[in-house]
Amino acid sequence: MKRVVVGRPKVPADQITIPGLNIQYPWSQLIVTGKKTVETRAYPIPLHLLNRELALIETPGRMGKKHGISSARIIAIITFSNCFQYGSKEQWLNDKHRHRVALDDSQYTYTTKGSRWGWEISKVSPLQKPQEGPKRKGIVFTRECSVCTGARD
Repeated sequence: MKRVVVGRPKVPADQITIPGLNIQYPWSQLIVTGKKTVETRAYPIPLHLLNRELALIETPGRMGKKHGISSARIIAIITFSNCFQYGSKEQWLNDKHRHRVALDDSQYTYTTKGSRWGWEISKVSPLQKPQEGPKRKGIVFTRECSVCTGARD
């Protein structure tokens, strides 16, 4: 009788499984090129994701589709080292050179109706070639992204 071993499938040595974060184009490209060093959100980064490698999942959004990006793809491995809340519009404006969000951007700009958080990017490792994104999208469903680390620049 053949013995069956139950467990996780074998993963190649240059393959890792890490959580992923969806970031729309063009913000994703600004991060990969080092022009955007703070990601902004309406909520703080979950503490267990600080100082941890995450897959940067580039999603097309409206702009990406116009630039040939038709589906989500993993383009880098990214690490966030700090998280802070913007306390005022003035603080937000003074930090524009890092977050790169225009004041007239109705979707992502600072607003007094809700909070704005900055997630400081400490490391970005672009992949040599984009990899297929996870089938299921969203922060809840991107807990396990399989990334070939041999494809880092």
